[in-house]
Amino acid sequence: QGAGRAALSHAQQEALDRAQEAAAEAAIRAQRHALAGTAGEFELVTYSSTGCVHCSDWDRELQTAQAEWWKVEHPGHVVFDHKICWVGRDPGPNFGECTDAKVDEFPTVSLFHHDSAGGREEPIPYSGPHTADDLLVWLKYHTNEDMAPDYEHFW
Repeated sequence: QGAGRAALSHAQQEALDRAQEAAAEAAIRAQRHALAGTAGEFELVTYSSTGCVHCSDWDRELQTAQAEWWKVEHPGHVVFDHKICWVGRDPGPNFGECTDAKVDEFPTVSLFHHDSAGGREEPIPYSGPHTADDLLVWLKYHTNEDMAPDYEHFW
């Protein structure tokens, strides 16, 4: 393992370390989510690459959105998850999940609803502006059945 680490540049090693930390945090969140039961809950998954400038910018917006989401009680429980598909030009820690999800551009954001059996329904892709405010409006719509039905045409 030491020889492999020496072959990486300092920036690459830092990116790899960040990706591994994010993957470990995601695993902990996934365990908490599994223990809490999933029926009726939502999962917002972001797929990204450490070499993607847009992903870095979007990550800051996602962190803001997540913090804002938890300040207020919402009818839909949302688990925020982040998958690292690529570390530079190398497959990332979540590469297999990214491949299974057929992710081919970054960042990709999808909302999953868990059915009564705990399975995932088809994802709802987010294609709106990459701002925390716009994502929150979209999340509120898709996790709350009381929103106006014509809102869907906004995106």
